[in-house]
Parts: sequence; C-alpha cells; structure tokens
Amino acid sequence: MREAGVLIVLRHGESTANAAGLFTGVLDAPLSEQGIREASGATALLNAALPLDVPRVDALPHLAASVTLFTSTLARARQTAAIVAAGLARPPVGCDADWRLNERNYGALTGRSKDDVRTEALSDVITRVDAFLTERVDPLLARGETVLVVAHGNSLRALCAVIDGLSDGQIRDLNLPTGQPLVYRFDARGRSVPFGGRYLDSVTALAAALTLANEGGT
Repeated sequence: MREAGVLIVLRHGESTANAAGLFTGVLDAPLSEQGIREASGATALLNAALPLDVPRVDALPHLAASVTLFTSTLARARQTAAIVAAGLARPPVGCDADWRLNERNYGALTGRSKDDVRTEALSDVITRVDAFLTERVDPLLARGETVLVVAHGNSLRALCAVIDGLSDGQIRDLNLPTGQPLVYRFDARGRSVPFGGRYLDSVTALAAALTLANEGGT
C-alpha cells in the first residue's frame, strides 16, 4: 500500500565540512551560511507544493497537507529539519530523529580531504535504511500520508537504492544535491513513478547533481 502516500527526501543543507571538501560521516558539523539558505529555499519549495486547507491548482495532486518529518540524529540534518519545520505553512504533525538515517561512518577517513582518499561501501547503510523504511515510513504511506525524510548524501542514496532497486553502478552514479526536495510517488506495485522520483526544482537540482559528480560524488 505504499502507493497511497507520498515520500519526500531532502539532503541537509551544505555543512561546514561539505564546504571544506571533507569526508564528513559522523563528524557532527553544523550548517554553513550557504546551508542555512539552502534549507530556507527547500522550505519555500515545499510550501509551494504542499496543499493547505483551500485546494490550489499548483499544489501537487494526492499530496496530504499534513507532513510527518523524520531526520537523522546529526546536527546538520536536525538543523535543516528545524528550519523546514519552522517555516512550513502547516507545521509537521510529528518530527522524530532516527539513528538509522545517520550518514555513513567513514572511520579513519572522517575529516580527511576527498582529494586524498576515495571509498564507497553502502551495504550496511542500505540494511539499516531499509529497516527504517519498513518500520517507520511504509505504515504512514499505506495510510495515505506525506512523509519528509531529512538526512545525508549516503543515507539518502541508500534509501533511493532501496526504493528504486538500484544496481551497484546506479548507486555509484547517484548524487543527491543539498537542499533540493525529491518527491516519490508510487504505483500499485509500490514502484516509484517516475523512476527516481521528481525534484521540485529539477533544473537547479540536476545542475547541482552534475557538479557533485564532477567533484567525485556525494
């Protein structure tokens, strides 16, 4: 029954570590000034898309006016979620932090420059994100609710991999830009329509994703 609801995923705004080109992982970096602006911009996009009490022709069809919000436990995601929650025309009906949405733990690579080292192993992240979707998100979608997940480049990459059944190559090529809401709707079989979802600001988001890819991804 996933098709009854709508899922929106949002990578947190740029953090100070993102701006420095570091492997952030579990390093609890706050948002940069640019990241704060990105979070506010995402809020504006969501307000333009979410219907209020009076139907609007520009509102996304079948999108519930009320939103349940989930975020990771890390500061940059929680800060983004707080900005979004405070700015939505209709406040979320719930906001909960779940550690399974945390960024991948880079271990010894944390805080090192992306120019020095490269790594990509998402199997553990995919496992915990899959469990989060099954336990926390799918029941809400089955009731026709709208769910907003604010998390990180790799945890949301894992989430998209689960939703779309991505191959290893497709996972590696997926780059989610900061501060750009991505909307998933589902068909009767629970498959995303269109495949990969749709950005609320597709022009800006796809340009930012290309820049990420040129910089080595995520």
